[in-house]
Amino acid sequence: MQSARLPNAICEGLEKRCRRFVWGGSGDTRKLSLVKWNEVCQARRCGGLGLKRQRLMNDALLMKLGWKYLTDHNALWVHVWKAKYGDGPLSAVPGHRSSAVLQAVKKVWSSVVKGARWAVCNSRTAMFWMDRWLPSGTVLLDVAVNEVPASLLGRTIAATPPPHINLGRDRLYWGPFPTGKFTTRSAYELLADDQNLELATSDKQQLWRVVWRWLGPQHIRTFLWLLTKNRLLTNEERRRRHLAADALCGVCSQADESALHVLRDCHLAAAIWMKLLPSDYRASFFALQLDDWVLSNLMPRPDHGYTQWDRTFGVVVWKIWKWRNEHIFQGKTKEVECGLREILAYIEGLDKVRECDKKLGGSRRFLSGGVVMSIFGFGCPAG
Repeated sequence: MQSARLPNAICEGLEKRCRRFVWGGSGDTRKLSLVKWNEVCQARRCGGLGLKRQRLMNDALLMKLGWKYLTDHNALWVHVWKAKYGDGPLSAVPGHRSSAVLQAVKKVWSSVVKGARWAVCNSRTAMFWMDRWLPSGTVLLDVAVNEVPASLLGRTIAATPPPHINLGRDRLYWGPFPTGKFTTRSAYELLADDQNLELATSDKQQLWRVVWRWLGPQHIRTFLWLLTKNRLLTNEERRRRHLAADALCGVCSQADESALHVLRDCHLAAAIWMKLLPSDYRASFFALQLDDWVLSNLMPRPDHGYTQWDRTFGVVVWKIWKWRNEHIFQGKTKEVECGLREILAYIEGLDKVRECDKKLGGSRRFLSGGVVMSIFGFGCPAG
């Protein structure tokens, strides 16, 4: 993957296996995909899980070779390539004359050039009209068909120090990364941006941030992510996917089963929240829409009577969803008082785990001992 451009069929096969792993499929068994794969592969700050598209990852690794060709002048393979194919741009090398590795790098050469920036020193190498020497990456020839924008003249071009022979040779640096150093991650993000895969609205970035910073078990954090995406497999969602004809709640049979209904407004959920919430906060709690509801409760709030209400909220919504599934698929009914005791016991267990973690200096060594076994009833597998 680092020196050859994989066929699209192989990249698609790798992603197919990743999808089955994420959604719980195995072998020929397929599970329902709750979120579009393009959204899953977005960065966490954009509402995804941060998984990589294999085609883009392969190209980003090949861009690393292209960048070394531009900047690593002492490498033996660079000398060999330049002696064999010339010292010009790799994109100009005819395909029938080049090796398989060079052909692969040529596929991503335009992206390498797009990310490259010139630090102008003596101006002997960088071309004023053709190269990207402005911090914004603008090629002046692209805007020279009309009058150069005043923003480029006043704040960018005029603010750039003029070249001088004593400053040494012009140098290349990688524009997409703040330090100017090439990284595979920044190359991947450049490719993803070209394909509009990194789409995040400013009003949702804070929501994703609080979800992924939630302190608790990963499976609850992933559940909160699905909740925020509004992709819990409620009856309303099942009807939208044409998996059910009726969206009525299976617990109360009084309203359509949306995520908000099953986790907050249904009688079992509402009874639990009424026991946990201060009286002066109940009205606003039951009036918010989904995004505002999740965001306001995952933000630290000292006025709930709980030292860590955000953690309590995450545990409660996950427990309510679990009890809903037990009621639908196993016929079990959870009493309110019993549910409250279970919630408080679970939170107490989390406190004990964090205490042990602090005593061990933040390490994870306690997971191999009996602490988790005594608190949650299971331990890590041997070996």
